[in-house]
Amino acid sequence: MNFLKRIFNNFKEKAASSLKNFNGDYNVMLIAFSAWIILTAVMCWDYANDNFQIGHPASRDVKAIYDFTYIDEDATEKEKLKAAGAVDKVIVPDKTVTNSVTHSVELTFSKIAACRDRHRNSILKMSAAVDKPETAFPVFISADMFENILSLSDSSFELVRNTSKVVTRNIMNEGVDASDVNDKLVSAHDIDRIKDVVSHLELNEIEKMIVISVASSAVRPNKKLDWLATKDLQADKMSKIEPVSKFIPKGQIIIREGEIVTPIQLDIIKSMGGVSLSQAGRIKKIAAGGIGALVMLLLVYFGVKKYSPQVLSERRLLLLLAIIMIVSAIVFKAIAVVSDGDFNELCFYIMPVAASAVLIEMIAGSSVAFICTVILSTFVAVVSKNASASFTSLFTGIIAL
Repeated sequence: MNFLKRIFNNFKEKAASSLKNFNGDYNVMLIAFSAWIILTAVMCWDYANDNFQIGHPASRDVKAIYDFTYIDEDATEKEKLKAAGAVDKVIVPDKTVTNSVTHSVELTFSKIAACRDRHRNSILKMSAAVDKPETAFPVFISADMFENILSLSDSSFELVRNTSKVVTRNIMNEGVDASDVNDKLVSAHDIDRIKDVVSHLELNEIEKMIVISVASSAVRPNKKLDWLATKDLQADKMSKIEPVSKFIPKGQIIIREGEIVTPIQLDIIKSMGGVSLSQAGRIKKIAAGGIGALVMLLLVYFGVKKYSPQVLSERRLLLLLAIIMIVSAIVFKAIAVVSDGDFNELCFYIMPVAASAVLIEMIAGSSVAFICTVILSTFVAVVSKNASASFTSLFTGIIAL
């Protein structure tokens, strides 16, 4: 019985002593826990929602978090361009050329009619009135053909005159191609068209020969590209192209860490509704940040305990030390985020490591300040994702000390 009583009393004394020590260390534990939570949050600040930008390296692997289909804008645009390229160009007759050719036929027959009226009683005089018929009229008329035209009766002349204008205008309205040899000459195909049209007319052989000769000499290539009509057809074809959809299965890697983000990859990420870590990935990142923050605090604690133990018993000094470390970490993180990775090398020199080192030295001495400078320099390297940042920050901190 006495044995049990002694055990109980011994346990009671130890419990009271532990409770007393706990009350003395309560402030230290509360400050350390608060600092750990804040530092963990700062380190994990952008882990949950990365900011991917075109032309910048991806900060991590991105996988499809679910099956989804997205519109491939690049592939869709290629299909539209392909459809537009397959559209036949719209070729139309040039009305200006058609009217000019028709007018030249009318002017040619008007000059011949005037010649017939002046020398109506003598075909020889009619022929002699025109020295070189090949160059005397807007439309080429050979000397033999000129003689044939002069020999026509008035009714036959008017029939040939009107028929030549109609045939020429109709052929021109349908469009005349250029010769393969010379783009200013008419193709053989169009000459055959004229002959085919005239062959079905109710004319005698001489009249047909004259009409064919005049129309063949008068017509000119008049086909031109109608850009507006062509573009309208292309736009219509492009508008009928369905968007190209592509399937991304769950778990497929969209972009790997370190790869330069392309517009297509960014479009895929946006189509997926942005990026977010999976539950396991989020826990992994937070755990890594928490462990890193804990290691930092433990190093600070052991450094203070060894070189400036009086700080642990002074709540105000301990709180001030924690505030300096936390504010420094937040400032480092903010500078790294604002710089967006483009100016980190310049930002190393404006990281307030030196100022933090001086303030900590005033509170806990140079030894603790040196330890904290090393820790803060390491933190700078972590948040800036650049190992050289640690040496730059450490150098500025040591110089300040």
